[in-house]
Amino acid sequence: EFSDALAAMELALQQGLLHVAVEKDLVLRSIAPQSKRVSSSQTARLNNARAELKRLQDWAKWGGNISREQLIKAVEDLPAQKLSLDNLAKAVSGSRAHWKSLDVASGAAPRALWERFDAICTAAYAPVMERSKKQAQERQQNKDKAQALLLELHRIVETTGTENTENTASAIDWKRLANFQRSTSQTWQRMGHMDRKDRKRFDSEFDELMKPLLVLLKGPWQREIERRESLIMEAEQINASDRSAIDRVRKLQERWQELAKAMPLERKDDQELWQRFRTACDAVFAGRKEAAAAADAVRRKNADVKVALCVALEAASNEAEPAIRKLLRETEAVWTRTGQVPRAREQQLDARYHKAVAGLRARLDAVKHAEKKSQGTALFEKLSLCMAAESAVVANLPVDTGWNADWLKLPLLESGRENLMHRRFNAAVDALLAGNREYAATLQKNCAVLQQELLRLEIMAGLNSPPELSRERMQVQVEVLQSTLSGQKGESFVARLDKLCGLAALVDAPSLERIHRLLKKA
Repeated sequence: EFSDALAAMELALQQGLLHVAVEKDLVLRSIAPQSKRVSSSQTARLNNARAELKRLQDWAKWGGNISREQLIKAVEDLPAQKLSLDNLAKAVSGSRAHWKSLDVASGAAPRALWERFDAICTAAYAPVMERSKKQAQERQQNKDKAQALLLELHRIVETTGTENTENTASAIDWKRLANFQRSTSQTWQRMGHMDRKDRKRFDSEFDELMKPLLVLLKGPWQREIERRESLIMEAEQINASDRSAIDRVRKLQERWQELAKAMPLERKDDQELWQRFRTACDAVFAGRKEAAAAADAVRRKNADVKVALCVALEAASNEAEPAIRKLLRETEAVWTRTGQVPRAREQQLDARYHKAVAGLRARLDAVKHAEKKSQGTALFEKLSLCMAAESAVVANLPVDTGWNADWLKLPLLESGRENLMHRRFNAAVDALLAGNREYAATLQKNCAVLQQELLRLEIMAGLNSPPELSRERMQVQVEVLQSTLSGQKGESFVARLDKLCGLAALVDAPSLERIHRLLKKA
């Protein structure tokens, strides 16, 4: 055993394991007094080993003190590193463990050095100790709060009772009891840290005290759950396409809030039911949103149709009158048939459409006015040719060969007027060619009728008559008034004017001018 211990000590010295060598030296010292058979060579080896051990211990002690100085410096620098309290605690604990390992490897440190190291570690560890102290205070405070809450729960259970009878139920304020149960459970769940044994005991007591309250609330909660289920079912049955869908959802949400205020449920049940109700409501809102998106798409399509109609109207300003009238009819039908457009574009499109329509109608009015003017001019020119031929009949003059050419150069009148004037012209030319003096007499005879018709037409048109005819005009006005009072419906101004133009009569220059003014008025 001595030999083995000596060999192990020598090996430890060779490997630099100073603490192993010290242990083996202690073993040898315990064996040496009992052994009487230690040889001189073993004694020499032991002395050499112990000399080497002392040398190494001296070096180790010197190196250990150097390491301790470095360790002290490292601990002094810890506050400046702004470590978290957990990391600070680990650093200080590790430094103390390192100091102990140096004591084993290089011997005990001088007392002054140890006291210096211990003071620095204590100062560095102060924030951790402060936290530990605060945590201990918090655990005690939490313990006191838990005990106070349990006492309050004891009181509520005793005053409420544990029998859910009819008399008991009528005397209980269920809303208040449910709020108390819910708030108490939440407060207990948020209760801070305390000693594990206290927490386990308090949790068990809390569960036992809460059981009778839960039994009492089971019935009211079940009824409230059924009410909430009914609201969920109503929400799920709402058709999102109905115009009243949003209003119905709003009303259901208001009823839900009223029920939630009147009777709170357990948190898990309340959250589960609320999530289902919210999902049903969101489905309605999503459906309305999809419907609105579809309606917006239709409105945008309608807007495109109306824009195309406006473009077609704006491009038709140079078209012929029949094409414009056809386009206006067709466009109005399509515009009326086309549905709503986006509200932001409605006024703009309506204004553009009406402007385009007004432009085309103005174009038609201009064409109509030009045609009317052209017709009036042609009528007057043909009337003048008729009167020239009739004057030639009365004067018994030869036929002017240029009349027919002049007549053909003039544009055609409206069918009725063209026929009427052509007959008058042909009758005058034929009478002139035949030397018909009876026709000449007829022309002179019709002068009086012409004058009467001129007065009547001037009255109807609101035009002035020659001053010398004031008496005759008065007589005609009386006749017109009497006809009106008697209820007789006379011919229109245009009809009487056409009849005047078709009347074969000798016309002088002033009368022709009066007829010209009437034609302008027509």
